[in-house]
Amino acid sequence: MNIDSINNRQNSSGEGQDIISYLPDFIIGQILSFLPTKHAVRTCVLSTRWIYRWRSITKVDFEDKEPSSNKKIRKSAFQNFVHRVLHLNTSGIQSFSLSLSESHGDLNVNKWISHVLNGGVREIYIDSKEKFDISSESLLKTPSLEVLVLKMMNYGAIKVPTFVSLSHLTVLQLSGIIFTCGSSRCSPKLNFNFPTLRKYEVENCSWLNVKGVTFEVPLLQVLSIKHTREFLTEETLTVIKFCTCHLKEFSYVGYSLLHTLLLHLSTIASANIHLIKGENDKNTAFLTCELLNQLSNKVERLTYKRSARYWSAVSKPVPYNAYPNSVHALTDHLEFGRLTRLELGEVTGKVLMDFLLNTPSLKTLVFEVSN
Repeated sequence: MNIDSINNRQNSSGEGQDIISYLPDFIIGQILSFLPTKHAVRTCVLSTRWIYRWRSITKVDFEDKEPSSNKKIRKSAFQNFVHRVLHLNTSGIQSFSLSLSESHGDLNVNKWISHVLNGGVREIYIDSKEKFDISSESLLKTPSLEVLVLKMMNYGAIKVPTFVSLSHLTVLQLSGIIFTCGSSRCSPKLNFNFPTLRKYEVENCSWLNVKGVTFEVPLLQVLSIKHTREFLTEETLTVIKFCTCHLKEFSYVGYSLLHTLLLHLSTIASANIHLIKGENDKNTAFLTCELLNQLSNKVERLTYKRSARYWSAVSKPVPYNAYPNSVHALTDHLEFGRLTRLELGEVTGKVLMDFLLNTPSLKTLVFEVSN
């Protein structure tokens, strides 16, 4: 049997054929989108058919250091790579991820963000170890945006207009963001209309020179607020209001703020409150009263804890007995008629008894006992 007859038999049976190369570009683009972007780009060396196939990827991720060795990539090489991939893409980027371990300049980063926003991107993930200020010109005006994740290690500022409406946003996760108002008015009120938002999570975020913020989020299911670092700058009093219907999970962890938090809701399945006593914190009692009062007769499962001590920058502990019992005057008149599970940190017998007397539907109780 000669070689031609062998090849003919292989072709007739489908063996040895390059089926993938003949797939439509958009399908190949979908396949390549599952690869890290730099690996997808490297497929251009496979053959002449693959030189431009990577340009149809819909998901891109950029990291300025090697994941395996943690070695930083030369700045100019990284910036040129990002610029080339973004501007040669032909199918429209749907998911954009950017991880930065060093500064690449506000201008460069905002240009990359603006480019994908103008292309109708749906998901944006940014994780930066260095500070940069984010331009909101396109970020908060792109109706196609569904997921927005911004994480800043050393804080980044973003100016926001007095009204923002993103009709398709479902997930909003923010960390290390300082919000300021782009309006010239003094201490304005801001309104955010997110009709499809399901998850809102913020950590160490601050509002400066803003009188009030209202979130219109009728479908919100998860609300999480964390403040694990005390802010050194003086903040203005901001009233933050969430208008939602049936919240499933609410969590507040960390130091108390000067902000007032209002929850306009009918019911809530689960709530977690864990407050940390700050070195100069005088607002813990007020925040506790406000939160528990708003959860009264609405929450089904509640966890309430306070840190027994605060560790300062020089690791000097504050003893537990220096921590004020902020719920003594509150729990004796609040009612938790819907509460079925209660988990308490270290509290006094008075507080424990007040909870028990005002929780007629309670089935499970978990509490800590001091040594």
